[in-house]
Amino acid sequence: MADVFISYARPDRQQIAALAAALEAVGFSLWWDRSLTGGVEFSKKIERELSATKAVIVAWSASGNDSPWVRDEASLARDQNKLVAITLDGNKPPMGFRQFNSLDFSSSNEAICTEAFDKLVLSLKLRVNPDEQSGPQSTESEFGGVHPPPARAVAIALRRLSRQNIHWRTIATIVALLVIVVGVVFWRQTPIAPSPIAVEATDILPQSVAVLPFKNLSSDPEQVYFSDGVAGEILNALAQVRDLHVTAQSSSFQFREEDRDTQDVARRLGVAAIVDGSVQKLGDRIRVTAQLVDARSNRVVWSQKFEGEPINLFAIQDAVAAEIVGIMTENFDLSEASIAPTKRIDVPYEAYDMYLQAQALLDDLFAAGSPGPRWQVLPPAYELLTQAIDIAPDFALAYASRAEAMAWIGWVHNSGSASTMPDFKFPLPAEVTEERVDAEIEKALALGPDLAETLVSYRFHSSRYSSYQSFMQDLLTHVDEALRINPNHAKARDLRSKGLIDKRKFREGFEEAERAYRLDPLNTDIADWIFSLYFYFGDFENLDRFMNGSVPLANAGHALTVLSLAYAEYGKFENLVEFERSGAKIPPNPVTNWNVFDQGFGMMWGLGASYATLGIPEMAHLRLRDQYEDIFLIREGRYNEAIDYLEAEWAIRSDPEKFKELRQPEWRYRLFDIHRGLAFAYLFTADYKKIIALSQQTTQFDLEPEPPDLPSGAAGSGPWIETSYAYALYQTGADNADTWMTEYVRLLEDMLAQGIALPNYEYEYARALTIMGRKEEAFASLERAIDKGWRRWYFEVDPITAPLREMPEFEGLKARYDADIARMRKIVVKGLREQGFDIAD
Repeated sequence: MADVFISYARPDRQQIAALAAALEAVGFSLWWDRSLTGGVEFSKKIERELSATKAVIVAWSASGNDSPWVRDEASLARDQNKLVAITLDGNKPPMGFRQFNSLDFSSSNEAICTEAFDKLVLSLKLRVNPDEQSGPQSTESEFGGVHPPPARAVAIALRRLSRQNIHWRTIATIVALLVIVVGVVFWRQTPIAPSPIAVEATDILPQSVAVLPFKNLSSDPEQVYFSDGVAGEILNALAQVRDLHVTAQSSSFQFREEDRDTQDVARRLGVAAIVDGSVQKLGDRIRVTAQLVDARSNRVVWSQKFEGEPINLFAIQDAVAAEIVGIMTENFDLSEASIAPTKRIDVPYEAYDMYLQAQALLDDLFAAGSPGPRWQVLPPAYELLTQAIDIAPDFALAYASRAEAMAWIGWVHNSGSASTMPDFKFPLPAEVTEERVDAEIEKALALGPDLAETLVSYRFHSSRYSSYQSFMQDLLTHVDEALRINPNHAKARDLRSKGLIDKRKFREGFEEAERAYRLDPLNTDIADWIFSLYFYFGDFENLDRFMNGSVPLANAGHALTVLSLAYAEYGKFENLVEFERSGAKIPPNPVTNWNVFDQGFGMMWGLGASYATLGIPEMAHLRLRDQYEDIFLIREGRYNEAIDYLEAEWAIRSDPEKFKELRQPEWRYRLFDIHRGLAFAYLFTADYKKIIALSQQTTQFDLEPEPPDLPSGAAGSGPWIETSYAYALYQTGADNADTWMTEYVRLLEDMLAQGIALPNYEYEYARALTIMGRKEEAFASLERAIDKGWRRWYFEVDPITAPLREMPEFEGLKARYDADIARMRKIVVKGLREQGFDIAD
């Protein structure tokens, strides 16, 4: 059990994170709910953890005083004689707790913060180890064999903590905070409400069809899963016809309404034909009715009934698909060379029925409109698939689906999400190890090597690989084989797109993403991915089309994050006004209450740096949350202070074990930002050896300098650490400088040639060429960056590009840059004031 429990209110989480890191560095073990959400009931788990600890820090603040949760925990701590009170913002504790002295961390004075921290450590030590002699009130003694961090590092962190309280109180006065939920790979948020997709007639392929969910005409309404399964297998059979474009199930099955307009559905999906029908169980008989509608004329060109025993269901499904292929060959210009679909499944009907039930549950895992993943579907899906496999040990699809269920269950356990649902029972963790998931997929691949679904399930298959690169290479091999079998498999194309981009084949990966989107236009995951690619390729026409509601996106926060980065990266600062207005309309995630500002993604840097460039410090500080003080210190020429600040940040966050434990996006991205800032700050003090040492420091965090891929970290970040690293290699006479730089420049040129349009790439290319002494080419690249919209605050201070600022052409370029910044600042200030922000002249 932990030594110390921390009780706090949700809005104070960032301050508590800094304090917790400092206390852990001194040697205390802590329990504090890192995924705390407002409005959660006082739970038995929290009571158990609090009772097991020896001391309880209660963090009073404007938010903490109003929190019934904090008051309950404080009452329990008081009754157990464990309470250690602190105040984060100078607010006194509520009535009933004022007899306890509160250590004050609201001061901006470094010495006062250090003294408060020393007193807090002493108070905790007296409770945790009451038998030890209490030395002087200092953190310089050992505790538990762990030495504390330098006092100055702690003081800087706590001073930043106290300033954050002031900013959070300011934010609390704003009527609608820009609350944009993080786009975490395993999370969903309330979708942006879509309007019909405007697909032009020229977008509709004559050899295209969508299979809609078949109506359930059985007396049991719970049989919907079965009618969906029948329609889904007909769809899968049609999808294997090479010359036929078949819309994916995740899009076509969104149309369940009884009075659906066939032509409207076809227009929204971009297809020429529609297949629909019904399924009815009649005792021991099954009746399937299907029809093919020419959506161009709204004419039924074929309709037929099929009836038989359940054991003949697969033959019925194959017969329907074969009939449709024949009719489409005659009516929709489908090539006669198209092969007829073949039977895919041959298992006992009982096992297939269980598989359909389980698959319906898994399909509902990320249900549209749900506030979050529906993890509760996983246990019953897992059990159904286990029963299906018991009946049919050679059922490849069941193994693939069970691997998917197990992979998600494992992720829920590893992420800690299971702890937030105490009444939710998963299979034992021992059953869902990565090795077990791998074994399930190996079994599925062995039993169904010619099934696209088993091949695509490979995306969960990673534990036996020594490197991410080898895993991605094998994934591409399996995905390519899946597309050979089923060229209409949208998920396979989506995975292939990501794999190609991972291999720096950006243009090819973008084109594959477009194919996936064309096959599955209502799939919000695919829409999110291609939306991000539009950003990298500078396609504002499609970015706007997505954002005006014509395309549904899984995560409104992700969409606005990408859009904010687009405005920042392409210098469209005047659009930030509308961004602030739009973001204020989006509610926080109802489950976690997370937003981008909590998580520390590149959006914060993008927005804050944009406001800093425009000379609007109020908004820069608000959006940066005081996590990027180096920006302002470097702009003011206070380079050593910037280094002290960043090194203190690193001292707090660089514990490898904590990084391994948390590995949260905020933790990793902040480490990346710290090193980007340090590399830039060291340039100004010519400390090149430290820049090189950064690569050795960061290897354990997967942050080592290397020629960047499609910029997961570069988008929204400051000057790239890779370019600073290259400059340091030259300045120190490193033997590998020329080799490293040649490869780096080649990769930059390759990305630009493939159509990556981010102006920041042109700026980094200009920096690289300047290092190599190619000033004329470097200046031309700088001009291209400005022409594309590159506008950054470090334009006039970057040591690497200093030779370009000495060129006679620079004065004219600078004048154009300054005029544009002045124009946009006027627009932005006016717009922000209209929204109620207090902006100085």
